[in-house]
Amino acid sequence: MTIKKKLILLLIPFIIVSGFMFYYFTYSNEAIEAYEVKELDAINTIVVNGKIVPAKSLQIRSPITGVVKEIKVKEGSPVEAENIMIVFETEDIENQLREIEANKRVIEFSLQELSGNGYKLREEEVNIANIQLEEAKKALDRSKELYNNKAISQREYESALTNYDLALAKYNLALINQQNLSHSGSKTKQIEAQIDQFNIRLQGTNLLLEKHSIVAPFKGKITELLIKEGEFIQVGAPLLVLEDQREFFLEVNLDEKELQYISVGQEAIISPQSYPNMRINGTIGSIKPFVDTERGTISISIKLEEANEAVITGLTASAEIITNEYKAVKPIPKRFIINDENDNYVFTMVDNKTEKIKLSIEAETSDSFIVKDGVTKGDVILLPDGIEEGQRVKPMLGE
Repeated sequence: MTIKKKLILLLIPFIIVSGFMFYYFTYSNEAIEAYEVKELDAINTIVVNGKIVPAKSLQIRSPITGVVKEIKVKEGSPVEAENIMIVFETEDIENQLREIEANKRVIEFSLQELSGNGYKLREEEVNIANIQLEEAKKALDRSKELYNNKAISQREYESALTNYDLALAKYNLALINQQNLSHSGSKTKQIEAQIDQFNIRLQGTNLLLEKHSIVAPFKGKITELLIKEGEFIQVGAPLLVLEDQREFFLEVNLDEKELQYISVGQEAIISPQSYPNMRINGTIGSIKPFVDTERGTISISIKLEEANEAVITGLTASAEIITNEYKAVKPIPKRFIINDENDNYVFTMVDNKTEKIKLSIEAETSDSFIVKDGVTKGDVILLPDGIEEGQRVKPMLGE
């Protein structure tokens, strides 16, 4: 075989492959996923994950030592503020109250006797004795004059003198009794002090009686019940856990490098993992003032603005924290963009063939590049996987 023939045989496969490649890139109409450039509003976000927690969770402890008489709630029960949740046995404390009240009444009766009609009676006795003494003095003076004039006998005069002495003794006794009663002021004060002590004991015992009923300090839900009816409880023992479910927060840890992009009050969109299609508006409520040095993160709390019944404590959720908002821009999904030597390109269609176009990028979001120049509204760009310039393809726009 001549050299010429050998060359021809070697060129034939090359010609066939070249022809195929020429046909493929020139006349092929392979369907390629495409995207039409639109002017849209866009947002830039930081995505973080965390756990949903209530605004307030309180473990309620027993204020007394006693036996649980009745439990009026169950785990999961909703309660209103001031609802009675637990009642302790009150028989002993009620007996104490009755005993204190009875002793107080006895002391009060003693004070009434001492400071009421008793003094008035003694005062009346002095007045009567004084009148009788004055009458006896007049009678004695008349008898003395008559005796000196020998108008009456000595016996009659001595009788008048005796009556005067008796009246004087009676008057002096009445005065002494009245004085003794007026000197009882110190005893009155002692009794009044005892009454004050009983009032203090009554007040303290009534407060203790109130503590035998455990009431909800706020509206919420019972998440844990830690006791049983009939159980003897020591003071300070945990009884139940009450959550304030009027507000919920998503607690997340943010990379410290992203701290510069967030602030209190910033908006976020929250999606529970168990309800991926649910969107809940939120705002950053607080940012911890220190960094976890081991993890390089900062704890932040995002308040859920529209919590519904599906939101419960402990749910895992993600939050997109909105760091920037863009109006009427041209966002292009990142998967349609090629990065080549720090420049960004897309494939578009020019004269029914693929052409590589350089882009000017304005900003970047979590899933898109916002394009400033290079493409315009209505341009169709192609998914770049496996595409070369000059290729004929059939763009397939997604819905």
